[in-house]
Amino acid sequence: MWMRKLAWCALAIALIWQALPGLAQNQTQLSSDPRVNEARDLINRGAFAPAFQIMIEIDQTRADRLDVLFLTGLSAVGTYRQGIVNEETGEALLEIAIRSFHAMLVEDPGLVRARMELAQAFFLRGDDDLARQQFGQVLASRPPPVIAANIQRYLNAIRDRRRVQGFASLTVVPDTNFNRQSEEKTIYFFGLPFVLQSEKPKSGVGFRLRVGGEFEQPLGERTRFVLGGDITRTEYPGGDLDQTSYALNAGPRWLLPANTELDLRARVSRHDLGTYPNYWETAASATVSRRLNQRLQSAVTVSHGRRDFWNAINNDGPISSIALNVSWILSPTLRLNSGLTFTRERPNAFRNRNSARAIQLALSYAAPRGFTFGLEAGYQQTRYKGNWSPFVPADKQRKDSLRSLGLSVYNRGFTVFGFSPKLTLIAERQGSTGPNFVQKRNRGELHFEQQF
Repeated sequence: MWMRKLAWCALAIALIWQALPGLAQNQTQLSSDPRVNEARDLINRGAFAPAFQIMIEIDQTRADRLDVLFLTGLSAVGTYRQGIVNEETGEALLEIAIRSFHAMLVEDPGLVRARMELAQAFFLRGDDDLARQQFGQVLASRPPPVIAANIQRYLNAIRDRRRVQGFASLTVVPDTNFNRQSEEKTIYFFGLPFVLQSEKPKSGVGFRLRVGGEFEQPLGERTRFVLGGDITRTEYPGGDLDQTSYALNAGPRWLLPANTELDLRARVSRHDLGTYPNYWETAASATVSRRLNQRLQSAVTVSHGRRDFWNAINNDGPISSIALNVSWILSPTLRLNSGLTFTRERPNAFRNRNSARAIQLALSYAAPRGFTFGLEAGYQQTRYKGNWSPFVPADKQRKDSLRSLGLSVYNRGFTVFGFSPKLTLIAERQGSTGPNFVQKRNRGELHFEQQF
C-alpha cells in the first residue's frame, strides 16, 4: 500500500513541476560589455572566427557569465562549421563549445536554447548518445514545429550512422546484508515453529565492475546486424559470494517508420559464483521500441530462455518474461521512468516454480547549481507453486514481496577522469509467508559510469 502511495506522490510531484510556469523558458541576462556586444554583432553577421577571438579572451566568471558562455559556445561552433580550421583545431573548438554550454546548464538546467546548442555540438563531435539525450530534453519543452522537425532530422541521422556503442562502470557497494540472509530461521513441525541457528546477515563493502558494448553492421537501408557483449564482476568480502557473468548477444535490428525499432536477439551467458561455474543461460528476445511523441518513449521486450546449472539440476528449466518500459520527459529538467515486468520460472523442482510481477518508478530532477536528485521505488511479488514445508506453514503457499526505496544525488559539473560520481542510498525490505525468507537490506552505491 505504501508503495502505491509513493507512486502517486511521485506522479503528483511531476505534474506540479510540469505546471510551474516558465520552467523551461529561462533567459540569460545580456551583457553591457562593448566587446561582448561587438562579438554578438559579428555572430549575427556570420563572422564567427573574429567573434570567437574576442570571446575567448573575456573572463567567464563575471556576473554576465551566462551570456559570455553562450556567445563563446556559439562562436566556437560557428567557426567549426565554416571549415576554415584543421581537424585538431576543430576538435578544440567543439570542446570549448561543449564546456561553455555545459557550464550554463550546470548553473541553470532550464536554458533550452543552450541545451539545443549543446546537443548540436555533441552531434558534430560524434557523441551520439549524449546528443540524443539532449535533443530529447529539448523536445520535452515543446519547441516550435520547425525546431522539432530539425531535431527529428538530427535523431534520424544519429540512428542511421550508429555503429559502435560502449560503456564502462564501477560501483562501490556498502551493504548491510550482502549474503541476503534472514535474521531468523524458522521451520514448522506439526504446526509448531522451531528456530534454527544458522548463518547471520553479513555486512561489508563490495565492488561491481561492468563493461560492454555492441557493434552494428548495416545490411540494407533499414536493416542492421547487431553483435554485443558484456562482462560483470561483483566482489564481496570473503570471496565465496563473488559473482561473474559473461554474455554475448546477436541478431537483426530493423529501423522502422514512425520512430520505431524492432530487435530480435539471441543471447548466451555464463554465471559463476565464487570460483566455480554456477549456470548457463540461453535466451531469445524481441524488443519493440518507439518514441510515441515529443515526451514519451516506450519499449516492450518479450523473452524466453533456459537455465542449466552445473551442480543443481533440479533448478534447470525455462524462464519467460515480458517487460514494458515507459520514459516520460515532463520538462528539460524532469523525467519519470516506469517499468512493469512479469516473469515465470519453471525449473525441474516443482516447489521452486514461481511467477513474479514487478513495478519500478524513478523520478529525476535536474536542479540549479549542477545537482540532480533522484527518487526510485519498486515493488515485486513472487508466488511459488510447490510445498515449502517445513519452512512455510503447511496450510500456506510461499509468497515473497520485495519493497525498495532509493534516493540518489550527483553533480553534473563534477567529473573524475570523465566519470560523474553518483551516490545512491537504497533500503530493501522482503516480506514472506515463510519467516526465514524475511530480509532487511540497506546499501549504498557510489557509481561511476562512462559512455563511449
